Amino acid sequence: MRFLNKILKKENGNKKKSSNTLEEDIHLASYIGETAIKLYGGEWITDDSDPQGEINISVKLSNGIVIWPVIRCLKRYEEG
Repeated sequence: MRFLNKILKKENGNKKKSSNTLEEDIHLASYIGETAIKLYGGEWITDDSDPQGEINISVKLSNGIVIWPVIRCLKRYEEG
């Protein structure tokens, strides 16, 4: 996860934001979610009726904790 944090920190320092930032954030978030599921057990939670479902997707871990990888990546990218 530290490696991903370095990537996001580096990207945040760039003045030019790429046009496919959302797609890149979703890819990073997918990796984070899959890694969390592999390490702690759990499943993806989706809502197909949500128009922003690809952003509001979450992971419910086996211990009951819910994380939102895409939202977290977007915030980290935007806020540094």
